Order: sequence, then C-alpha cells, then structure tokens
Amino acid sequence: MENRTIKSKLELEVYLTNNLNYSIISKMDFNEFKEFVLLLFREMNKLKKDGLEREDVFDFIQNLYNNQMSIVDETDILFERRFSGITEELISFCADPIFWYTDDFEIYIKKWEGAFEGDWYKVI
Repeated sequence: MENRTIKSKLELEVYLTNNLNYSIISKMDFNEFKEFVLLLFREMNKLKKDGLEREDVFDFIQNLYNNQMSIVDETDILFERRFSGITEELISFCADPIFWYTDDFEIYIKKWEGAFEGDWYKVI
C-alpha cells in the first residue's frame, strides 16, 4: 500500500485504482487493512474539507466496484466484506454516521474502530 498524501480528485482516483483492488486488498492482513482504511478516510476527509463531494466520486467508485467484483474470486468472502465496506461508505450505502455527511470526523473514525473490534473484517 502506498503511503502518501492525496491532493486532488484525480490523485484520489489513481490511488484507489492502485490500492483498492483485489490484488492488494486480498493480500492484506487485518492490521494492514485497518491501517489502509483509516489512512484512506483521513486523506479523503482532507479532500472533503477542500470541497470534494460524494457526487465527485460516485460514478468512479461504482465503476471500480463493478470492475473489481467481476474479477474477484467468488469464494473470497473476506475480500468482498472489506471491499464492499469501503465502497459502500464512499457512495453512502451505509449506516450512520455517513462519511460525506459527518461534521465531526473523529466520531466517524470511531465507527470504523468499532467495526474493527469485531470479527467481520478479520475472519469468515
């Protein structure tokens, strides 16, 4: 996983294309996945403060989701959970607090930390 600062919508799309995919996510252990998710949403929060909106990435995320799910190993349920968890947050098909509509980012991060305490993203 790349560790860098994302400065624009285009850089975000490149980063997601390079990192939010089957070949990367399926090889991550739980701690790597957790680090990836928290870093991704921290970077996206910076972009959101600079004006990035859900509509700016909606079509891209839907296309990325469709492309990745078409090549995924259908028996890799853990990948599907992880990948869907992230993409559903980015296009707002998720439970509150929703990334795009949360003013207090730390409350939003607590949502992910709570999810990481369970086994959903760890084991099948």
